[in-house]
This record gives sequence, structure tokens and C-alpha cells, in this order.
Amino acid sequence: MLRLRSVLAFALVCYATDATASGCEKDMDCKGDRICTDGRCVAPGSGRDYREQRQQRDPHEGIVPTPAAVTPQDAPASEARRTVNLVLVNKARDCVAMVSVDGESKTVSPGQEMRVAVSAGVVHQVTHWDEVRARNRTDSVTSAHGTTHFPVTCEERTRFSIEVFGGVGFGTSGGTNGVVAALSATAAYLPTRRKAYRYSGPALLVNASSVDGTSFNTILGFGYSIWGRAGTSALGVGVVAGTLSPMVLSRGGWMFSRNLGIVLEAQYSFLGSGFAGVSLGLNYRI
Repeated sequence: MLRLRSVLAFALVCYATDATASGCEKDMDCKGDRICTDGRCVAPGSGRDYREQRQQRDPHEGIVPTPAAVTPQDAPASEARRTVNLVLVNKARDCVAMVSVDGESKTVSPGQEMRVAVSAGVVHQVTHWDEVRARNRTDSVTSAHGTTHFPVTCEERTRFSIEVFGGVGFGTSGGTNGVVAALSATAAYLPTRRKAYRYSGPALLVNASSVDGTSFNTILGFGYSIWGRAGTSALGVGVVAGTLSPMVLSRGGWMFSRNLGIVLEAQYSFLGSGFAGVSLGLNYRI
């Protein structure tokens, strides 16, 4: 009998040892306040049932969010467009240039320049005085990388103009008809005037013409000059075939740049068969 009891006690010890080694079956198999979950002794509140209960209350419980892909729409705004310098240059001698850059007014003193910070690669609108047409005009300027120089003009109080004209046409002198070649120079003083022809004033004119290269005439006249229209009208004394004669000369045209224009000139002598001619040519303003 004693031997049987010893065998049973040994078997119980082996069973308990095997159960402990393999895990647990119930809470009593665990020490302290630990509980048996999935065959393992764990602290209360950390088992699978507890996690499932928490996830039922909060489906995102225990889920680590992954970084969302950044799209171009979600990306932060890029840095401000790079700026460059637009240099406004006023080469006038006696007037202040009133300039507008994209609607913002600027003032540039005579013979000075002003730096304006603008966005690179953008078309800018620059409004300033058009000295040829005697009114404001707007130019489109695209700023390059670095610095862009832009000449601005202004309304001068006075101008001193020197013009040279050369042209060819048709005319008659002393009853001879032929090709007219004309060359003239005009010096004019043109103060600012508040009327349709803003720059106009007295002019001194010297003209030389020939018909077929054989008959020559010259005119020294005093008249009136208009800046914006490349126009001059003069009444003076001419020499036609060695004879003095009152003569009139008038010309007008269009200046397509500050210095160059196309002009039609007509001249006429009042005495005898005299001289008459019409010529078309270029007018250069110095």
C-alpha cells in the first residue's frame, strides 16, 4: 500500500511539471494575479479577448498609421518666384520721366536710372511718354535673368532739333522736266505747347535740288517745324538758274522711330517758269 501511494504522488508531480512547462489551462495554474489566456499566463488586460474588446470600441486601436503619399496638390506652396532688376533709364536733359510699371507709379529724374524689383520671366507693362507721337504709350517688357535695362522718355520743356532730308522725285526747271534729287537740312527750336502739335516752333531751312543733274536751285528759308509729324513749312528766297526768286517749301511725313522717318517734300518758285518739284525720301533727326 505504501508503495502505491508513492507511485501516485510521483505521477501528480510529473503532471504538474508537464502542465507548467507547456503553459496553463486555467487561471489557478498561474501565479499571483496573472490569468491564463491562450495557454499562457499573462497580466490582466493584455490578452487577446481584451484587445478584441478594445478594437470593437475603437477599430483603429493598435493600428499604426502609415505615412500618406504626398501628391503635388498636397505639397506645400513653392517658394515665391525669383525676382530680377528692371532698370528704368531716363536720358533726357530737362524732364522727369513719369513711369508706371504694372500699374505702380515711378519717377525717374533727368539723366538718372531706377531699379525696380520684378518677377523673372513675366511680361510686365511699362507706360511712359512717347516723344515721337507726343502721348503716353504702354510697352510690354519681359524681364530676363539678371538685370534688364529699359529706356524711358519724358516730355521735355524745349527741344532743339536738327534734321537732314534726302529724296528723289519728279520736277521741272526752266521748262525742262526730269528727275529731281533733293537734299536739305533743317534746324528748329521746339518748345512744349499744349495743343495738338505739342512740339512746334521756328525753323531755319537750307535746301538744294536739281533736275536731271543739270539745273540746280537752292533755298534759304525761315519757317515752322512740327516734331511729331516730321513736318516743316518754309518760305524763303531761292536761286533758280542764277535768278533770285521767292520760293515755298513744305514737307510732311511719319517718323517710325525716334530718329528716322519717311517724308514727302514739295517746293515751288513763284517767278517765271521757275522750279517745281516733288520728292519722296528719308528724314533723319539728329
